[in-house]
Amino acid sequence: MNNADVTVYDLQKWLSPLWKGNTVYAETAFILKNALGEIRPKRLAYPVKKIVSVRSFDLQTVYEEGKDYSVNEYGELQALPEGKIPYLSWNEYRFSEFVQDDVHIPSADALGAQCVRELFADKDGMSAYTLAVTYEHEPDDYYAVTAGKRGKFPRTLEKLKNG
Repeated sequence: MNNADVTVYDLQKWLSPLWKGNTVYAETAFILKNALGEIRPKRLAYPVKKIVSVRSFDLQTVYEEGKDYSVNEYGELQALPEGKIPYLSWNEYRFSEFVQDDVHIPSADALGAQCVRELFADKDGMSAYTLAVTYEHEPDDYYAVTAGKRGKFPRTLEKLKNG
């Protein structure tokens, strides 16, 4: 892997198409403890071959493999319960009923409401429970991009070019 500095955001590197190469930079993973009290493994875009870095969303905190997280046999990221990775509890995220206020938003399944207070608070909000994961994976054509179809749209392309 080239230029593995993940201590600062690098727009060119981090927004490069993830299907090119074998490294994904700062893929986000939201850590939520479910209703059963479990923190389930996170399946990333590719199975993890090697972790380069697991950091807080703001990149300021570095988490340690074996202490704060592990990678299971399926290449999924597992936040360890005894580690320092913060998580949002289910009962702080999901409410049994919707109330018209600044805290609730109706859930998509119509079975209650979800927390939005953290999204708009004057603090870290949901990003406090989000990781930036940089990792290497096996080369894969899972995200193969189809060939361009420019030839099928000459008039549209001409209009776009000419304004």
